[in-house]
Amino acid sequence: PLQPLLLSASLSVHHRISTDQELYANSATMPKCPKCSKEVYFAERVTSLGKDWHRPCLKCEKCNKTLSAGSHAEHEGKPYCNNPCYSALFGPKAQLEDSKRA
Repeated sequence: PLQPLLLSASLSVHHRISTDQELYANSATMPKCPKCSKEVYFAERVTSLGKDWHRPCLKCEKCNKTLSAGSHAEHEGKPYCNNPCYSALFGPKAQLEDSKRA
């Protein structure tokens, strides 16, 4: 009697996962990648800056280096690598140089 219960629980969990993925994939509110504006499917998404991205689309705006979720900086909603790009563009020295030019 124990084996049919395990089998049935296994099928139930598998069915629920498949249904969740199908709902996500078929949803009318499928998230769009902020970089390329195409739909981001469950298997290819990486979430960063409160949005879903395609993994290869999450790149530094300045140097184009591929970034990992949570290990980068942002400015005006756009991703930047912490060093050197964000620091050079928006760090204290960059702000000081901008104010000297003005």
